[in-house]
Amino acid sequence: MTVILADKQFMEYYNIDENRSGLVATIPWAMTALAQLWLGGTLASWLGRLWALQIVVEVVPNNFGVLILGRLVTGLGFGCVYIATNLYVAECAPTKLRGSFVGTVAQFGYQLGSLIAFWTGYGMSFHKSPYNIAWRVSNIVQIPIGLAFVAISFWYPESPRFVLEKYPETPERALKVLSRLRSGAPTDERIRTEFHELVASYEFRRRYETGYVGLLKDKTMRKRLWYDLYAAGLQQRSVEKFGRRGLLLAGFAIQSLALLIMSCLTTAFPSKGNKAAAIVEIAMLFIVGLTYCWSIGPIAPTVVTEIFPRHVRDKGFGLSMLGQTCWLILLTQSWPSFNNKVGDHSYWLLFGLNLAAGISVYFILPETKGVSLERMDKIFEGPDNVEAGEFEGTSEKREAMAVMDKGDKAPTAYVEDASPARSSQGPERSSV
Repeated sequence: MTVILADKQFMEYYNIDENRSGLVATIPWAMTALAQLWLGGTLASWLGRLWALQIVVEVVPNNFGVLILGRLVTGLGFGCVYIATNLYVAECAPTKLRGSFVGTVAQFGYQLGSLIAFWTGYGMSFHKSPYNIAWRVSNIVQIPIGLAFVAISFWYPESPRFVLEKYPETPERALKVLSRLRSGAPTDERIRTEFHELVASYEFRRRYETGYVGLLKDKTMRKRLWYDLYAAGLQQRSVEKFGRRGLLLAGFAIQSLALLIMSCLTTAFPSKGNKAAAIVEIAMLFIVGLTYCWSIGPIAPTVVTEIFPRHVRDKGFGLSMLGQTCWLILLTQSWPSFNNKVGDHSYWLLFGLNLAAGISVYFILPETKGVSLERMDKIFEGPDNVEAGEFEGTSEKREAMAVMDKGDKAPTAYVEDASPARSSQGPERSSV
């Protein structure tokens, strides 16, 4: 929408001023908040199809009210898809690559969409006639992309954790899905070890209440919710190599330095008359954007998807991202008016926010690198669900039910064992 809001024909057609500009940019986040609070966790797979509908509504309107309706449906579809996508990737990824998978998927979708949107908008900016065609094309180009993702989604395997929770009496279904995702046989030791953790954790968690009651009633869950609200508000391989905290600290440090230089230059040269200063300012904007892509951008969904147990994960994720949405609504609605009043001095505010966020990461955020989803409770002063399930001995029967043909043959190469060092030593036992 940023590109369309820069289209003069669009601005004239709807008589967009700074208040209407903030409303058009903000209104989808109101429905995104509704999806995160209530709909996203249970209706994501169905409501994600509303993306195609929202684009049609936005392309054909002849008044401001219909445009706002389209933007509302946009937010609803985005909220549901965002929750479903990140939870699905987190539950399917191996422990050692979970941060990379979640961060890459979240950022890839966002950056791919931005790339297509900005270049389409740039190309259509030269199109002056017929009137009001340029911004409509910028919107309608999203339809084939959205339909393609919807079509591909029907071939995705379900999350093995979801399958086990939904069909606990037929655990072989979850084991079969897990084997497919790990490119191995059900009899592989690494797959059986991972499956054991899934079953042991499930057996122990059966005593807990689910949904919002389970999320808000338990002290350790409330603690994790605060961590997630914080992480979401901060908003690859590097995620696993350096950890969540390391990337955030490096990202905020680089962004703060770039924004400090930007703030100093825009204050010293308010008239934009110095060419050298203008070049440095543009370079700093590129540095901020690039740094966000490999640090802050991937970390928020990574942390938020991994620290809750399965029985409250969807609700915890939705509530946590609701905090980020509230900040986005506040900033997006107020930013046009604020920027008009203070001008380039607004960069000082961004510098201050980045600096404060970087300092808070050092003192607040725990490191979750390398911890499996089933053992995440230990970090937040809760029991190790796997060890607790093993102690009770209730998981052995369900695991035995899932045993398949012992003659299944295991492949020799695995996604999570792709490094040269590991391939020479044979498959490594996973701790997912």
